Amino acid sequence: MLVKCRACGAKIERATAYKVQCGKRNEYYCNEVEFRDKQQAKKDLSESQDKLYRLVDEVFGRHITMYVLYKEMNEIATQYGYPLITQYITTNKDYLSGVMTKDFSSEYGQIRYFMAIIRNNMQSFKAKQGIEPIPVADFKFSPSNYKQRTQRKGFAEIE
Repeated sequence: MLVKCRACGAKIERATAYKVQCGKRNEYYCNEVEFRDKQQAKKDLSESQDKLYRLVDEVFGRHITMYVLYKEMNEIATQYGYPLITQYITTNKDYLSGVMTKDFSSEYGQIRYFMAIIRNNMQSFKAKQGIEPIPVADFKFSPSNYKQRTQRKGFAEIE
């Protein structure tokens, strides 16, 4: 009987598949290496999410429990990734903390405002990250051919 690998999606024979029991059901993988890679990827994702949400809590000055923050952050993270969002918030932490001290009518409005700032600025932040500075040694300076012009004289000075 054929089963589907949870990592790569390939169809493999149940007898030769690497079997992992999760609760009441079994998960099958092509081999143990794919299983370990998938577990490591899950762990890395979880760590980057935790780091991001701790940073967001520092910006707000309290722990945010509203699901709206997590939902919208996941939408943005599918496009840009958690490490890039974390880098943006770290870079602009002072600005974001200052903006979040304004008076808002509700916590929902505050979260939506915060997410709008992040959503609107991520594209330009991503573009800045792609530019690598050119080392100074690679610049070539051309010699200057500048000559100072003689000062013009008016009719009053000539007479």
